[in-house]
Amino acid sequence: MPLVFETLLGKTVKVPEEVIREVITVELTNCFYWSCPNIDVDYSDVMEFLGGSRDPELLRRIARYILVYTENLVLPNYVYMKASMGSEKARAYLDSMKSLLMKLRRLYRILNMEPYGMYRELVDQMLQTCLDHGIDPF
Repeated sequence: MPLVFETLLGKTVKVPEEVIREVITVELTNCFYWSCPNIDVDYSDVMEFLGGSRDPELLRRIARYILVYTENLVLPNYVYMKASMGSEKARAYLDSMKSLLMKLRRLYRILNMEPYGMYRELVDQMLQTCLDHGIDPF
């Protein structure tokens, strides 16, 4: 069953369930920035992370946040493109974001299997991957 979105353009866009599953693997939310109350990261966490923290629990939460943020940023961009430019260009956008999403998911899986010593490096790789694609979660 497709999800239906109302865009700011005044258009209704139906997104097939398989597209939602392709983009969102962790949590579908309309409030995905770190300051949103449903996100398990707050200002002090962000400052601690940006200050170089190696706390494993904090790094796990930051890694999850980066993935949730990126997935939930890609989906509304797809919806907007589908409304404004059509299905073909929206699909091309999703295809262009696949490598980003796949790399973030791979790093997140590795992080959840690795010993604590590698957490900081893996989260830094996740952040750098986002920045390389013009996405800044912070």
